[in-house]
Amino acid sequence: MVGDFPRVFGCSNRCLPKSKLDVCPNAFGHQWKNGNGFEVMANVAEDPDCGGYTILARPHEVEGMVACKTGDPMNASLNRIILYVQDVERLSTFYQDAFLLPVVETIKGEWAVLRVGVCELALHRVGKPYRVADASTWKVETNAKMVISVTQELKELRAELIRRGVPMGRIKSYPGLTGPLCDGTDPEGNVFQLAQSRDPSR
Repeated sequence: MVGDFPRVFGCSNRCLPKSKLDVCPNAFGHQWKNGNGFEVMANVAEDPDCGGYTILARPHEVEGMVACKTGDPMNASLNRIILYVQDVERLSTFYQDAFLLPVVETIKGEWAVLRVGVCELALHRVGKPYRVADASTWKVETNAKMVISVTQELKELRAELIRRGVPMGRIKSYPGLTGPLCDGTDPEGNVFQLAQSRDPSR
């Protein structure tokens, strides 16, 4: 149990179930939906007993859960997102300053990896055919959005980012599905969404 998140999927190391809410350990990696057809908003936490990872969901998400895929699990997980960027140093500095993300890998001017919880954000300089003369004004067109869970009060964090000149949208939410959300863009136009966590341990 982590906060108000009961264990609902098995451990990635396939340990024996530890509570009545556990699904068969081999179910790890399946996709799930609740009774209303929404994909479960699951979270990943490290299991202190074995070092594996367990997907967790809130009690209201457990009701009506059904597996929507069967068969042997792939044990797949998303652990790194790569953005192809014009200026690695500029964006690395932005994410370090804005969200205090630690850098775990770097090749000066070409590559940087920042740790974002259990995931990593990698910044990869674009290939020569795609580089522009003035990266300071270049903006990417993208249909992707990175979602970053934060524990800080979103209203305060949004105000601080705006003071630093970061373009930020209005705060919104979808009652019953999310807490407060707010979109912003980094210096090259990549869109991120801040999602205020309701669990201070995350």
